[in-house]
Amino acid sequence: MCLNLKSCSFVQVNAGLSALEDALKAGYENFKRIRSDPDLANVRASEEFEALMKKYDESFINENAINAIKSLFGIFNKK
Repeated sequence: MCLNLKSCSFVQVNAGLSALEDALKAGYENFKRIRSDPDLANVRASEEFEALMKKYDESFINENAINAIKSLFGIFNKK
């Protein structure tokens, strides 16, 4: 039982980050769900979340790079 709400929240977020990292290490790759699941809202709000996502979500980074290149050269933007 946790009597200090700030400590409880901190412990729960850290436990969530740890569980999420374990899942990612095991191969879980549904990054869209991780970024939108309401149950992970407190985890996403933590400072460590984006660093964890950058470490494992390579497709997210690559997708942004591809979109940047497309916009630079106007590729695929023609109707």
